[in-house]
Amino acid sequence: MLRTLGNFLTILACVQLMGGHWAALQMVAWAGMLVDHSRRGETIVAALGKTFDGEHPCSLCHTVKIGKAKEQDAQKDAALKSTVKLEFLLAARHLIAMPRLVERPSSFAPHRASVSTRADVPPRPPPRSGVV
Repeated sequence: MLRTLGNFLTILACVQLMGGHWAALQMVAWAGMLVDHSRRGETIVAALGKTFDGEHPCSLCHTVKIGKAKEQDAQKDAALKSTVKLEFLLAARHLIAMPRLVERPSSFAPHRASVSTRADVPPRPPPRSGVV
């Protein structure tokens, strides 16, 4: 249950990031326009023609168009700001003084191979009872 919900939310987030919310809203607008034109007594062919010709947009179509334009402008501004920040960081990297690497202090004992090897064999565990 939780996995299914997680998958659904992931797909929903991807659709939103790709602008799918505008496509869904536009489809709702087209469906509403088709119903309105059909209720006025127009044939289905005429209703489809007026819905998709682009010359008779409804208020929701205008809202979608304005929303898409604002979102694209915001994305352009964000891309410009991130480019400026990246260029500033690359330029600032040359101004930052990096500390010199220091050698390890001589107070540490050097590694000896003889310390890490073991001369005696570890004791064997006692035999288990009943197991041959």
